[in-house]
Amino acid sequence: MKRNLIALSITVFFLAALQLCLPAQTQADTFTLVKTIDLLPLVGDDGSIEVDVVDNQLYVANWIQDKYFRIDPVTGNLLGSFSLSNGILMDNHGSDYNPATGTILHARDRDGGGPLGYDAFFETDTNGVLTKGPYPLFGPGYLTNDPEGLTIDPATGRVWVSLESGGGGPSGIFEINPNNGTVVSHLNVGPAFALGFNPKSGKLFFADQNGVIKEVAPDGSGQATVFDPGVGFIFGMAFTPTGDLVLLDFAAVNYGIPLPSQLLLYDSSYDADDVFTTAIPFSIDIKPGSGPNSINPKSQGKIPVAILSTEEFDALQMVNKDSLTFGRTGEENSLAFCNHRGEDVNGDGLKDLVCHFFTEDTGFVCGDTEGVLKCATTDGTPIEGRDSVKVVPCKK
Repeated sequence: MKRNLIALSITVFFLAALQLCLPAQTQADTFTLVKTIDLLPLVGDDGSIEVDVVDNQLYVANWIQDKYFRIDPVTGNLLGSFSLSNGILMDNHGSDYNPATGTILHARDRDGGGPLGYDAFFETDTNGVLTKGPYPLFGPGYLTNDPEGLTIDPATGRVWVSLESGGGGPSGIFEINPNNGTVVSHLNVGPAFALGFNPKSGKLFFADQNGVIKEVAPDGSGQATVFDPGVGFIFGMAFTPTGDLVLLDFAAVNYGIPLPSQLLLYDSSYDADDVFTTAIPFSIDIKPGSGPNSINPKSQGKIPVAILSTEEFDALQMVNKDSLTFGRTGEENSLAFCNHRGEDVNGDGLKDLVCHFFTEDTGFVCGDTEGVLKCATTDGTPIEGRDSVKVVPCKK
């Protein structure tokens, strides 16, 4: 069904205020607030300025304490914290987790002190160990200040940084080279703060100076207002792989504004779940016993896919078979049937769930190298598996 660009409104349920709010929204995708997490009891001051979705946890960067705090989005509990190496996170204003590499990319503002005297771009692992950089952000001699957000498209590796102001140069959103931090292109969208790449729509989301959430395509087209959270300063933003959204409302007590410091967790209309959650990875085997897993998209047959059981995960009993989708993106409704009796396809003594999918409905095209299976467990938890494929025949 085609999505029409018409004016919609979304109902946002503010748990903290116990009231309904109807902010304006122009897109067919909607975001519904399902939970708020008060950061001040967990972190202790107003220095939290960025949030990342790392697997099933929220990583909140606090530039004053030079720390990351790990938070459970389901319970809202603090799970722990760690510092980055050599104080390099001091005044970190933008970061994003890359699930393709398991690392976090960072954009740091020089204004806050610390060991670096320049705006910097660098990479760390999820324990704070430096793995790449630091590089001068935007390259030598570029007039800049106040980088406020960073995001990555995990499918392509493209990286963008947002600027509140440009120190005499332009503000907006800049694509940078992830190998050295230099500018690739510039989107002149005005002052931009929090920044996130939506993996479902393929668009960049950012917060303007009024805390309104907007979107724009990576080529600069289609800029539009998505919604207004109505909470003031938004300095942190991140998306889950399923398109759910988390915002960080910065407590600007330095400016005399009595705002809370909180995480705002939104469920999106892209997925079927009703809570903020990411898909838990599990193992699959496309065309068990074959290799490579050759697929002819024009075949009128079916593709067998095994969902592998473990000691903790009984695929036969725990998978909601009605929720299975499989294909080039994992969103394709291609299910034919499942073998309910199970089969031990990998010889580990555990029965695996083998399901069959209509080849013509999987959407594979020449050049695809991966098949994705998505489903939910019987308790509603989204899970996702991937395996390699080789599409044949393809003209060279």
